[in-house]
Amino acid sequence: MLTFLQRFPTGFEATYSQFDFSRRQAVLLAISGGSDSLALLLSFDAWRRIHAPHLSLFAVTVDHALRPEAADEAERVAQICAEHRIPHKTLRWEEAAKGSALSQRAREARYALLARAAEQAGTDLVLTGHTQDDQIETHLMRKARSATGYGLSGMAAATLYRRRLWIVRPLLTHSRQALRDYLCSMNQAWLDDPSNDDEAYERVRVRRAVAKMDAAARADICSAIAKAQAFRARLVDDTVSLIRTNASPVEPSGFRLVMTSEEACIHALRVLLAIAGGGSFLPDEGRVRILTHRAVNGERVTETLSRCVVQAKDGCVTMKRERRDLPQIALEQGSVLWDGRFEITTQVSELLWVAAGDDCMPKVVTGAGGAGDTALERVQIRPVASPFKDRLSGLDWPLANAVAQLLGADAPPALPYSGHDNGIVLT
Repeated sequence: MLTFLQRFPTGFEATYSQFDFSRRQAVLLAISGGSDSLALLLSFDAWRRIHAPHLSLFAVTVDHALRPEAADEAERVAQICAEHRIPHKTLRWEEAAKGSALSQRAREARYALLARAAEQAGTDLVLTGHTQDDQIETHLMRKARSATGYGLSGMAAATLYRRRLWIVRPLLTHSRQALRDYLCSMNQAWLDDPSNDDEAYERVRVRRAVAKMDAAARADICSAIAKAQAFRARLVDDTVSLIRTNASPVEPSGFRLVMTSEEACIHALRVLLAIAGGGSFLPDEGRVRILTHRAVNGERVTETLSRCVVQAKDGCVTMKRERRDLPQIALEQGSVLWDGRFEITTQVSELLWVAAGDDCMPKVVTGAGGAGDTALERVQIRPVASPFKDRLSGLDWPLANAVAQLLGADAPPALPYSGHDNGIVLT
C-alpha cells in the first residue's frame, strides 16, 4: 500500500489550504465510493496528515436504501476506509419508501443525516466530492432553464446548511478525469453507481454531453461560470452597500427602502420582501422590477407581494407582513420556526402555543386557540432572515451578514476560508 506521502497528488496544495481547519478539531467527509469522493478522501487524508495533523477525519456514507446493492457498496467503502485507517460510518435513510418527490426528499435527508453525524463528531464542516464536471453540469442545466447572470454562477465552494453546518466542495476546479487518473496512479478502484447511467434523469443526460466535450469547450464554460460569479459578487457588494445606506427597520417587523434605479436596489427589495414575508424564495424579479420603476418615478403604489403589504410613496417602499395565513403552532421545550420570520425557544417543559397578535408578531400563550395566559417571559424570540435559513451560499455571505445586522438577528458563522473571521479578512 502507498504511504500517505505517496498518496498526496501534486497541485492539491491550494485546494485544501484555502480552507480554515486550524480552529477545528475534526472534519466529516461524505463518501459514496465513486471516483470523485474517493479521490477526495485519499488526497485530503494525505494533505491533513502533513498540514493539519491535529485534525481528526471521519468518513460517512449515506445509504438511501433505494437500491438493493447499496448496503454492499457501503460495506465496500467501509473496507477501503479501514485499509487507510480512516474511521467510517454508514448512515441509513429509513423513510425512502414513503411519499413522493423522491429525489428532493433524498437530498434533504442526506444533508440532515450529515448534519447529525457532524454534530456527533464535534464539527461544523463536511467535505463533499463535487467536481468541475458537476459545476459545468449545474451551469448548463440552469442555462437551459433560462437562468441569467446570478443563477449561472454555479455552486459555491462553501454553503451553510441550516445555519450550523458548512458543506465544503474543495474539488470544484478539478476535473473528474484528473481525479480518476490520480486514483489509477495508486491502483485504487472505485465504485460505479448504476443510477448514473439512467437517462431518465436530466443530470445524467447532461453529464454524458459534458463527457464528450473537448478541453476548449470546457474552458469556455468555466470562463462563463467565472464571469457569472464575478457579476454575482459585484451585485452582492452593491446590494450590501445600498441596504446599509438606504434600508431601515419599520416596527414591528417590516422595512423601508429608499429607492434608486440601480440593479442592486431591485435585488435588495427582493431580499427584504422575502424576509418581511417569511419566504424561503425571493419574489418574482419581473414584478419587483416593475414596482421599483414605479417607485423611482414617484408613483404611489399599494399592493401585496411576497406575503407583504407593500406601499410606495415619495420614492420609498415600505413593506410589512400582511395579516393572512399566520400560523398557530405548539411549542414544547426546544425551538420552532414561526411564520418563517422568528425562531422561538423555550426551556420550560410546559406546552405553549404560538399564534399571531394584532401586529402580526408572535403571541405566546399557555392555551390553544389564543386562550390562556400570555407567556412571553418564558420564551426567547429571535428574528430570522428566511431566504438564508436553510441554505446560505458562501457567495451570498456578505448579504446575509448585512441583513442580520439590519434585523438584529444572529450573524451567520464565519466563512470556512483561511483568513476570514465574520467578514473581516485577516492578513
